Amino acid sequence: MRILFIFCLMLTTAFSQSETQFMFKGYQAFVLRPAVPNGKWVWVMPAWIANTGAWDYYLSEALAKGFTVAGLEIGVTLGSPVAAKINSQFYYEMRRRFHLNRKVSLLLQSNGNTSGIAWAENRAKFVDRILAIYPVFNLRSWPGVEGIAGVINPKFLFTEREVTAYQPFTRLAGLAGKHVPFYVLHGDADTTVPLVKNSMLAKGVYKAQGGDMELHVIKGKGHEPNDPAFHADAHAAAFLVGE
Repeated sequence: MRILFIFCLMLTTAFSQSETQFMFKGYQAFVLRPAVPNGKWVWVMPAWIANTGAWDYYLSEALAKGFTVAGLEIGVTLGSPVAAKINSQFYYEMRRRFHLNRKVSLLLQSNGNTSGIAWAENRAKFVDRILAIYPVFNLRSWPGVEGIAGVINPKFLFTEREVTAYQPFTRLAGLAGKHVPFYVLHGDADTTVPLVKNSMLAKGVYKAQGGDMELHVIKGKGHEPNDPAFHADAHAAAFLVGE
């Protein structure tokens, strides 16, 4: 049975005028609105992390700047095109319902990067910037071909032969062509999503394609779920809101 996440984001009391929760295509969605919306917005993936407190610093900063924050909890997608289609429909629904700007800033963490890149691959013109925290860029590194069935939402399961086509680090050309900037935080002691096989690999690919990826390596840090080194970085917060 799929768990529905109920978003009760206490961090928003100072900056958010309202929180909206609703079902979209059978999945739980949330939207946080600032007191004075300016049309700008941040889309977070995976959405459930917004309910853990890990992103409080970044989301509070965004709300204080007039950004709307949105998320759709669809589970682990690993770059599935089926999930990307659902995310595309969600994108248009957010713009229509809340009168949001054409371009969105993405806040992606771990496997959420696979969802974000899959959606953005052919929609780079809709992406303003991407802040990624120890992102998965290489499915053969995590979860590994043999581990895909154990973590992915079964609705999005794909075959071993499709892994190469869905690799996030091979899907960056469109973003590079539109000069979408990345700001990446990754620990050099991460054994879950190793730095070299993921962010460093992607940085080399993105640079070769003409893109700009600013990679900040956090010494001695791994895949910590809530750590100020990853989740309270002032430069990352400024990047997210375009400052």
